Amino acid sequence: MERADTEINFFGNVVGGSLSGDLDIRLDPDVPQETIKVGRLVVVEGEWYLYFGIVSDVALGATGPEVLSAKPDLSRDLIRRSLLGTNLTADATVRPMLAIPKEIEVDGKPVPADRTAHRTPDALVALRAELGPARSLPPHFAPARLADLPDVELVFGAEGEDRMFSVGTPMEMDELPLCIDLARLAERSTAVFGKTGTGKTYLALVILTGLIRSGAASALVFDMHNDYGWTVKSESAAGHLPGLRQAFGNEIAVYSLDPEGTKTRGGKCDVAVEIPYENVQVGDVLLLSDILNLPPTAPDTLYLLYKTFGDGWLGALLGPDRAELAVATGANELSLEALWRRLAFLERVDYLRPQPTPSVEPADKRLFDDLQAGKSVVVEFGRWGDLKSYLLVANIIARRLHDLYVTATEEAVAGGTEPPRQLVMVLEEAHRFLAPAVADNTVFGTIAREMRKFHVTLMVVDQRPSAIDDEVLSQIGTRFVGQLSDDRDLGAVTVGAAGGAGLRAVLATLESNRQVLVFGHAVPMPVVMNTRTYDEEFIKAHGGRGARKKATDEDVNRTFG
Repeated sequence: MERADTEINFFGNVVGGSLSGDLDIRLDPDVPQETIKVGRLVVVEGEWYLYFGIVSDVALGATGPEVLSAKPDLSRDLIRRSLLGTNLTADATVRPMLAIPKEIEVDGKPVPADRTAHRTPDALVALRAELGPARSLPPHFAPARLADLPDVELVFGAEGEDRMFSVGTPMEMDELPLCIDLARLAERSTAVFGKTGTGKTYLALVILTGLIRSGAASALVFDMHNDYGWTVKSESAAGHLPGLRQAFGNEIAVYSLDPEGTKTRGGKCDVAVEIPYENVQVGDVLLLSDILNLPPTAPDTLYLLYKTFGDGWLGALLGPDRAELAVATGANELSLEALWRRLAFLERVDYLRPQPTPSVEPADKRLFDDLQAGKSVVVEFGRWGDLKSYLLVANIIARRLHDLYVTATEEAVAGGTEPPRQLVMVLEEAHRFLAPAVADNTVFGTIAREMRKFHVTLMVVDQRPSAIDDEVLSQIGTRFVGQLSDDRDLGAVTVGAAGGAGLRAVLATLESNRQVLVFGHAVPMPVVMNTRTYDEEFIKAHGGRGARKKATDEDVNRTFG
């Protein structure tokens, strides 16, 4: 094996390991130990295969305690060089995740996997077809090297390839784009996890930009804090940047529960959301049980109302006379009174209407049509961005859209027509909808478990993955995980993932901002990456219609005062 192939990035040789565990790489004495960091992408060159993995641990060793007790003066080069690699050692632990033959034939010509020569697009496709899980081990003393651009492009794809989009750079490789397969990302649910301040919203914006620009899917964003639609608070400086509506123009529709507030903030409202009482179901209200401190009798009382009045149950409850209501339903009058007091806020919100407005097209039908036309939609909550309204409205809209997608898919199957357009629903504070106690009763739990076959998936954005139901977590295809402090959260994010213990070790080393471990359906192997910055340059490069320039000071002052 020629050392010249690897000497630029060479850092050590295999000295042990197992397929069920990890490879032990003895670091070369000439390699500074502090340059080999946990999470770094590496390649081990076997005799027949290239093995791809990430560094999961680094350890120092010695041949015996007497070497350490002697405290040799390592500042003297001769002593240092004589001890390093013999009496004093440093080992990196690498888990082999993928393997590829070192050379394949394409059109009768040999194409080496570790060279850029002959890497035509067809050759890259042929090489990737040979990538698979590592099922063997490299021999003793096989050289290990740090991955470079050809390795990254071979495994993760390159910018310019169909549906490939760069969402960041591999750790310690800031000049190399790291791509994800947007089509695979959209076909299963996605999660963006991390504690507050790790850049979850900005990463979600980067991913959404890729999905919208490529046409891989439409997006429906439930924008509780007005972080996605018209303007976005700058990630790296004071002021604001264009949100999705400014970046993509009419490719994005803004649906607002607070249209006047949207206009006051300088934004554009395409559809004012109105929800008639008849669209509110008992389950939508029960989702608010903890927040509203509903009494234990609430479910029985609510279902008595529904049994008596059908879709008119909410209007009946919010009517003037609970005594008559008790007689009509058989419910306890005191229970009805307590329930009315806790739900009285529904009479004060503008987005709920006792009756549908005849001249206004139902928001769910308009929403479905916009999505099928290729638009993406941001639902802004404005002044109704409290948790009660967010849980209630998001569940109602998603439930009704779920029904339309199921119907459209079944009709497409029966008629042999095109299925509905792929949809990704973006849900912040996802644990509120997907906690074990409520996941079975919310439409989002159903979407996470079953809706892939109906062309709807979720993108959950959350800081508390341990509060999400394990069954739902196991259905998430691709996970972007930033820094987490709680051991329960670290354990939860690796539910259903191969090599969970090794991934948790990597997660424990992540930086506090804009660094994530990504693994799952849309990437061939786990990798630590620094996420792209959502800034002027990014928006100009990837926004629709040439993208909009950064919001001017006048725009910001008009929007935020």
